Amino acid sequence: MFWFLVTITGPCLVLVILGLPETARSVIGNGSLPPPIYCRLPMLHPRFMRHWKASPSTVSRGKRRRSLRVLLRRDNTVVVLASALMYTVYSCVIASLSTLFIEIYGLNQWQAGLVYLPFGIGGTFSTFVSGPLLDWAYRNARSRHDLPGSPSRDDNIDEFPTERARLSIMWAPVLVTLLCILTYGWALHERWHLAVPLTLQFVVGFALQFNFSGFNTLISDINHAAPSAANASMAVVRCGLAALAVAYLEDLLQAIDVGWTFTCISGLSRCSWFILGRVSPRDCLANEINDMV
Repeated sequence: MFWFLVTITGPCLVLVILGLPETARSVIGNGSLPPPIYCRLPMLHPRFMRHWKASPSTVSRGKRRRSLRVLLRRDNTVVVLASALMYTVYSCVIASLSTLFIEIYGLNQWQAGLVYLPFGIGGTFSTFVSGPLLDWAYRNARSRHDLPGSPSRDDNIDEFPTERARLSIMWAPVLVTLLCILTYGWALHERWHLAVPLTLQFVVGFALQFNFSGFNTLISDINHAAPSAANASMAVVRCGLAALAVAYLEDLLQAIDVGWTFTCISGLSRCSWFILGRVSPRDCLANEINDMV
């Protein structure tokens, strides 16, 4: 498995190094600033050199930002932690998927591979729904504050309750995830018909992808000056938390069986719901929003 992943990801890494130019405005301004030597493509096209010389930038390079420093802001910590808990739920389901279906339903290897499809199809379908719904909720929130539906350059985004706008429709998918994970675990425990856990997988995949879309959008909104740094900090926290959970998942399955294991996992969704419901970051911490990032 290790060498297979090396074989697959190696060519991708080479293509990125050779063909993906630097685009961060904090590094290249409006595109006319030359990036540092270590950020330049090995085979640089001459047109880039001409553009840098002919079009001096009016945008200065921004200061460098450390991704993990965004967690020093408590509004970011709330969003990142809630997102990390939902990602841990996702990781636990995916990590145990084929093993449980092979053990419980006696599937062979290629059939066990097919059980990932409902989860993926649900997540794919969610992308067509979550975006329009997030936009609709955002427009409604702006209209309630007598603002135009689309933000303009003159808007002060830090004075707009972005969290309330984004989180107003996040409760439903979090609740759906909680209930479906709970039912999914006991469906496996009681060995219900194969169609039941597969259907629940589709719903969970839909709800989790909706959650991820909402959290990623929100963390970018409240860190509009450094969205990449904010998303990087979210990735570090959620992957670290998921790694810890998956490391002990097999021991938990052996100790308390499938039903109670997924009852505990559904509890992570409840914790995420509690975190979001307990704190409305911008409302409670308006005076603490600053330029720490």
